[in-house]
Amino acid sequence: RRLVEQEIEALYVGVGLGAHSDLDRVQALREWTGMREQWLELRQRAIEVREAARLARVPIGEDESLLALIDATSVEEVEAELSQLDSIAASRDARLREITAIEKSIHDTGTARALEAARGEEHSCRVALAERREEALYALAGNAVLDATMREYEASARPQILVQAEEWFGRFTRNQFALRFRADLDDGFTAIETASGESRALVELSSGTRMQLLLAVRLAFALEAERGATPLPIFLDEVLTTSDPGRYREVLQALRVLAIEGDRQVFYLTAQPGDLYFWEEVCGEMPNVIDLGEVRRLGAASRRPEQLPLTPPTVFPGPGDMEAHDYAMALGVPDVDIWRSAREVHPFHLLRDRLEWLPELLNAGAESVGALQSLLRSGAANVIFDASAVPILEGRIALAKRYIETAREGRGKPLGRAALERAPISPAFRTPIFDLCDRLDGSGAELLAAIDAGDVPRFKRRGAPRERLADWLSDEGFVDAREPLELLEIEHRVIAALGAWIDAGVLDVPSIRNILRGLHAARTEPDRVA
Repeated sequence: RRLVEQEIEALYVGVGLGAHSDLDRVQALREWTGMREQWLELRQRAIEVREAARLARVPIGEDESLLALIDATSVEEVEAELSQLDSIAASRDARLREITAIEKSIHDTGTARALEAARGEEHSCRVALAERREEALYALAGNAVLDATMREYEASARPQILVQAEEWFGRFTRNQFALRFRADLDDGFTAIETASGESRALVELSSGTRMQLLLAVRLAFALEAERGATPLPIFLDEVLTTSDPGRYREVLQALRVLAIEGDRQVFYLTAQPGDLYFWEEVCGEMPNVIDLGEVRRLGAASRRPEQLPLTPPTVFPGPGDMEAHDYAMALGVPDVDIWRSAREVHPFHLLRDRLEWLPELLNAGAESVGALQSLLRSGAANVIFDASAVPILEGRIALAKRYIETAREGRGKPLGRAALERAPISPAFRTPIFDLCDRLDGSGAELLAAIDAGDVPRFKRRGAPRERLADWLSDEGFVDAREPLELLEIEHRVIAALGAWIDAGVLDVPSIRNILRGLHAARTEPDRVA
């Protein structure tokens, strides 16, 4: 009996009831007995699951990596991956069918000898293209050599008299114009407007500018003719009557220098009494006056200083303690318009980091990149600055030109009524299309999109009229199908183009980036893209 009691106690301990009272043990056994059916059901389900798992592992075999992956992956994850693999398999089947069709087409084409003929034609075209490319490159290289040779010849063989005339004319016009000689023109001389680069014949110039050009040429000829001889007096007969006060002053200052440095007399004949005070203001003292009225006893001319007073020159102040933005506002610096010539860019945009240079340049008349170029060609910049500044200014001018060119890519020119007058648009649609263009702020791309959307009633959205207009807008530059460049892409392009300046130590990458960002921020229409 004692042995039986020990075995019973061992059973209670085995099921976790060793420390319980007899009453608790009896109650627990009754509860467990009631759960026997549920336990049997769960036991059977576990047997079935283990058998299903065993059967599922059979196709995998002894691949330990796959077995480990299965053990570590949930059912949902396995099902999702299976679905993805099924999709890939279906795509693969479609690709296989496509490849099969292509291979069959190639085989059929080869059989018909069409492929061989096409390959022969392609080869001929490639040979012809290579020949044309060689010809184009040869012509391009020839033109480049010819241009460089012409520039070198003009610089070395150009008579000193023309060099002197160009310097005089640049000084008279505050570098707003440059003088050029062309043997193919009747007059010979032309004036180049430095801001726009436009060439103007003598008859196209204002009377004041034309007189200053002729005065510069005549002075240069006179000085050349007397080279090595005693300086002769120069007589000027009312040559400045049509000049504005600013240029009048520049010419008088040049004549004063000519008189002092050349130890010569300058006679200026005028019927305007007020001219006397122009000379007095510029020279700092009253010049010698011969009043022909007094000599002839006809009475002295009026010499009241209030008659035609000389307008004081514009003097551009230095930046002082002002920040660059405030200094630009004080100077009235215009924004950068990428659709105008780089010659019209204000020098401020190139010299944000060297503001102390600006007053000297502006007071010398270099209020645009074009005028600055003229100033540099005249050699006057070497007087204003130290010699090391000249290549820096030239490099930054090259930077401005490259920026304008690059910033236009992917952006259409502003489109207006004047340009649309030349467009291939029938009279019946001109007014509605012109009005639509005005509403869209002159965007060629938006104009085409609006036409395609039906904003011009009865205008065929698909057909010859629409295509002719689209082709014209593209050919004229009002629509540019290329992707517009972001600032970072513009920086990369410009820096690559200025490699020679960087290698020479004239420009550096950080400065180029800063100038480009300033130019980009100062654009007239920074966000409009065609």
